Amino acid sequence: MIKRAIQTVIAAGIALLCIVWIIAQVKLSECLIIIHHADLTWLALGTLGFGFSLAARAIRWHRVVSSTTPNLSLATTLKPLSLGYLVNNFLPGKLGEIVKAGALNRLAGVPWITSLVAILIDRISDGIGLASLVMVTWMVGPTVGALLSGIVLSGSALFVGLAILAIAVARIEWVAGMFTRLLRRLGQESRSKLLVNGRHQLRMATTPRSSLETVGLSICNWLLEGSLFWCVAAAVAIPMSFSTAIMVMGVVSFGGIILSTPAGIGSHEFLVITAMYALGYSPEHSLALGMITHLILVIPPALMGLVSAITMGTSNFKGMLATTP
Repeated sequence: MIKRAIQTVIAAGIALLCIVWIIAQVKLSECLIIIHHADLTWLALGTLGFGFSLAARAIRWHRVVSSTTPNLSLATTLKPLSLGYLVNNFLPGKLGEIVKAGALNRLAGVPWITSLVAILIDRISDGIGLASLVMVTWMVGPTVGALLSGIVLSGSALFVGLAILAIAVARIEWVAGMFTRLLRRLGQESRSKLLVNGRHQLRMATTPRSSLETVGLSICNWLLEGSLFWCVAAAVAIPMSFSTAIMVMGVVSFGGIILSTPAGIGSHEFLVITAMYALGYSPEHSLALGMITHLILVIPPALMGLVSAITMGTSNFKGMLATTP
């Protein structure tokens, strides 16, 4: 509880600093005028694209869970995913991922270790898909400068490294043994046991076929999410190529790993403005893009999670939260 309280305070501080910076840099009245004149047709198309992106994420999550726990329906895996979205919209540090594991355990009887492995693979696949897409854009698209290049390269390197590490732990005995011994020496006996018990599930989830499927779905969902940024840019009269929209989305997504705030409040807009300014766009148009994309990225998943929480039942939902570590 103390650790979560500290995380919340830090996240709130980051959000406040981002908001103060935005207010100092942007003429809010001009930004609101830009939003007021946004083209609703383009906004509808962007929202539709994001809806398909959510569908691709749901299918990928189902494929990952099914690789270790067969015979689960898409509807069964969708509810934990939606609850994870809901919690991530209120708490920092991606705590919704832990809630997702708890819901999968409570609703479908999936063991904790299996749920955690599924989340790990899903997150890594998500990052690899984004890294693949953004790296291609970075190589063939317009020059983006040192700051954006650093964010893109660092984020890509992080997820590539995690993928290599996960495969090595799953399939190379001495690597797994080295990490097990290290955890024991650090006094993390329970985590070393989790590592030993989770290797089988990790091997099942990292077969060549499963890996190709999950990364392929990740690329699809990021292309669709990139269409959201591109459509919103068109709605607020920002001349932007699709490759530039992908780059902005990548910077926002990778940067959000560090600037983690509840529902991305403040940090999302800060990162959009930072990326757009480096590409030569005005702060007012950049903030308009950030605010609109933020609303679309947050509201539909939160509504999905709310529906799942209601259908799960208040007592069942509270019980699941109480037993979630």
